[in-house]
Amino acid sequence: TVQAEAVITTYKSATPANVLPDATITYTVSGSNTGSVLLGPRTFDNIDLNGDGTVEAGNLGFLVEDSYPWTNNQHIHVTGTPGTDFVSGNPAGTYLYKYLNGNWSTDGDVVGWGGTNNIRGIGYFLGVVGGQVLATGQSYDFTWKAIVNNNYTGQGYAADTAPPTVDANTYINNRATSLWQRSVGVTADTNSNTTQTKVDAAYLVEIGQKGHPDGGQAGPNYTSGPYTVDTMTTADTSIVPAGVTPTMMAGTCVSFTNTLRNTGTVTDVFNIGYSWTLNQITGAMVTLFKADGVTPLGDANADGLPDSGLVAAGATADIIVKVCVPATAVTDALPHNITITATSTKDTSAVPASNTTVDRIQGIQAAAMNLTNNDTAGHLETPYSQVAAAGTCLIYPLSVTNNAPVGGAWETYNLSQTQALPAGWTLEFYPDANNDKLPDTGAAPISATTSLAPAGIYYYVAKVCIPEGQIPVGDGDPATVGDGTSQQLIFRAAGAATGQTDTQVDWAEVSTDNSFTFEPDNAGTASPCGTVFYRHLLKNTGTVPQNFTVGLDAGYTPRTGWLYTFSTDGITYSASVTITNLAVGATQEIYVKVFVPCSEAINVTEIG
Repeated sequence: TVQAEAVITTYKSATPANVLPDATITYTVSGSNTGSVLLGPRTFDNIDLNGDGTVEAGNLGFLVEDSYPWTNNQHIHVTGTPGTDFVSGNPAGTYLYKYLNGNWSTDGDVVGWGGTNNIRGIGYFLGVVGGQVLATGQSYDFTWKAIVNNNYTGQGYAADTAPPTVDANTYINNRATSLWQRSVGVTADTNSNTTQTKVDAAYLVEIGQKGHPDGGQAGPNYTSGPYTVDTMTTADTSIVPAGVTPTMMAGTCVSFTNTLRNTGTVTDVFNIGYSWTLNQITGAMVTLFKADGVTPLGDANADGLPDSGLVAAGATADIIVKVCVPATAVTDALPHNITITATSTKDTSAVPASNTTVDRIQGIQAAAMNLTNNDTAGHLETPYSQVAAAGTCLIYPLSVTNNAPVGGAWETYNLSQTQALPAGWTLEFYPDANNDKLPDTGAAPISATTSLAPAGIYYYVAKVCIPEGQIPVGDGDPATVGDGTSQQLIFRAAGAATGQTDTQVDWAEVSTDNSFTFEPDNAGTASPCGTVFYRHLLKNTGTVPQNFTVGLDAGYTPRTGWLYTFSTDGITYSASVTITNLAVGATQEIYVKVFVPCSEAINVTEIG
């Protein structure tokens, strides 16, 4: 007996044939009623058409079931709104989610059934229309889209429930089943062919702020030396320093921590590069280190570029980016951005997978220093003058201060005096550690300070020595500072690292010296009515030409009748002689003739 009955065919396709994690597979299940009679309804008691989490008994219709491919783990998932985002069918039907308990519902998150994490498939249900489901020869099709799992990029799963990423070279096998009624009281299940989709190796990477490679979260902030690094929420940017008036001090360094994550499906090596993308700091040094902040990044794949080393799929690695701002940097309030790039070396495509994050220095504060007088009178920045005689020395107490703020750069300052000095003058610097305004006992001359911490002060003195015979300099009045005749002194301190300089101007004056010699003392003997001759040498030992008058002292009265006369040539004698403008160091012979009166007694002594 030939029995008339419905016959349902079921075929399934999957495109594309090769996918990557995070990619979409489009499944289409299609078929038709090739039987000789109408397809009658089958009764289902495990479907919740109302979406309230309670199945209704006696739902009549035709169900196409497409379960998630499942070996040891789930490989795919769906997201979006049924009917618009990921599933469609013809003729119009109802789209269902299959749960782990074997029930179906129009709700994709039935809490009582375990919610989204317990969904195991997608269904297409055709209810009864006019007593029939599919007419003879009538076809159906059901299309839905699934996303290949990649838990390394999140997808909103809780950490303890997220399905794992599908490994490279995994084959996702899938088939559908049509559940229908062959004839009254006789049900049938028709399996489709099995589709096979290969998951290729995915080369993906993320790099972001410390602990947040996806760059979508912030904090906690962290410290690097004297600075606090702020991890921004939305800009995928790390900023130093954090604060209301952020600046980084010249001559200091900061280490940014950037976290990299391999979001691909195979172990990879990621080249790490950087570039200034906003307001490059001239002379700044950028160095890449491993997580310990000490070991420089290596070159695991020997391509000549620093890299992360091997990073397993899903694993993270911290990259330390150390930025040193030169001591010569000037003050500004600009953002200085360094973009850090991580690039897959296993990805051989024309544009390898890469990702970036930004490390920012928000403003710079220049180094600062100050050179001042340190004398007891407290002249500080005000120039002053000292007066000394030729052949003596002057002492100028000075101090230099490193005005960098706490946490700033240490600095050593080179010391000098830049004004030309007269011949024979010497100038040397000596330490004054006890700040007594004098050279330290036994100290050797210096040409630089010790290394000064921020806010540190170095005390020292300049010793200026004037040679013998130096002509007067200045007017001899220290109150008339810089009158145009004094010797200017320009003391200078220059930072060895920062190059910053400061000067202090002071003055030196040399007093007038009117010294001379008149020698030797002589003694002679004469008889009454006789004459004695003496020879003396007058020498100008002062510092300026001098005029001299040589004769008896105005307060001296010789014995009665004694006569003193003087001569410069030994020929012409007079009561006194005058020597005009005797040069410095020059000499003049002086002759003295003494007449003894005839009336003078024998053995009388006269001292004149």
